[in-house]
Amino acid sequence: MHHIVNVPYAFDSRWRSAVSQSTLSIAWTLLGSGLMAVAGLRLKQRDVWIVGSTLLGFVVLKLFIVYLADIGTVSRIISFIRIGLTLLMIGHFAPLPPNTGQSAEQP
Repeated sequence: MHHIVNVPYAFDSRWRSAVSQSTLSIAWTLLGSGLMAVAGLRLKQRDVWIVGSTLLGFVVLKLFIVYLADIGTVSRIISFIRIGLTLLMIGHFAPLPPNTGQSAEQP
């Protein structure tokens, strides 16, 4: 962000930059949804899917904490829309894999 959009290389400047916050949210969303997609569609591993969904939960929490403090910029609106669409798509295409562990109800 420092080189691309000239955000000063200091924590406070990056924290207050709407572009920096949006980019961070989108990157975390892509990582979390990638984990969920790989775990749900290929690996069939419930634990990896839950790690990805937890990361997406942190993104949603970050959106409410950081963005609702100062709402109104276009980059925040775009970030909300992208993350919302990503959550909808990943929930539809890569649902939670079945639990493969031993259950208490065995015949």
